[in-house]
Amino acid sequence: MRTMEPVNIYQWVNDHNPSPELSYRKGWWDYITFLYRLDEVYGKDKTTVIATYDMKTPPPQEILHMPVARLETGKASFIMKTSFDGIGPDWTVSVIRDRTERLPLYSLINEHEDLLPTGIDGFAAEWVFPSYAKSPSRFTDRVDDDWNLYTLIWVIAHSG
Repeated sequence: MRTMEPVNIYQWVNDHNPSPELSYRKGWWDYITFLYRLDEVYGKDKTTVIATYDMKTPPPQEILHMPVARLETGKASFIMKTSFDGIGPDWTVSVIRDRTERLPLYSLINEHEDLLPTGIDGFAAEWVFPSYAKSPSRFTDRVDDDWNLYTLIWVIAHSG
């Protein structure tokens, strides 16, 4: 994992396109397209790349240079990355909210799962927080897929 000064997502993608020969290039672009969509929904230039990591893909095994993205909304920041290895949840997200009350999260995450003791590959230590049950204002969890992550972001970003 390599942390860096925040870079506009569009600039980072322009500078880091994967080689056309890579089998998992489409998965990389699916990830980028999702981040582009978040940037369109929450306001231009609200999504930045704050770190990178190298992801090993399933066979045929390749190494993809991947971004760790941060989305800033009016009520929260979301630090996120994906893994499309087919083994576990697709997304890891850390949420930093401006409020401390608990929100209904509709089973989008496991509110009691604590990723803090193990750390997260690709995340700086200061980006990994306790579970939502322990800390509803700053938490880290895994999310099954793009739809659930989008919904989690929407629920938090539009909370009262």
